[in-house]
Amino acid sequence: MALYRWRAEQSVTTGMGARLGATAGLAGCVFFSLAFLGKLLIFGREFREAIREAAARNPDPKAAEINQWLASPEGAALILIIYLAAFLLSILVFSTIGGALGAALFGEKAPPSTDRQT
Repeated sequence: MALYRWRAEQSVTTGMGARLGATAGLAGCVFFSLAFLGKLLIFGREFREAIREAAARNPDPKAAEINQWLASPEGAALILIIYLAAFLLSILVFSTIGGALGAALFGEKAPPSTDRQT
């Protein structure tokens, strides 16, 4: 926010801070998601094996069936979509709130008015 205020040479309002926070959160979320997907492509087999091992240790046949489905490509895709959507939503909410709070707390205040009515 300080960089934006320095470059734009104007004070940052609460609404502008919220938009700046949301934009920064979205950029961070995209970067993290790409890194996470890259790691998943590299270590995806180990993830599926861990799910299969957990299913083998669980005595409940229904839980084993669910774990087997989650280890399938369709189940893994569903988990991935839900995880990334929840991550995006939470990052956007918290970064927007953080940007608005930052602008409210650290934004330049307008100087007090010198007009006094007597």
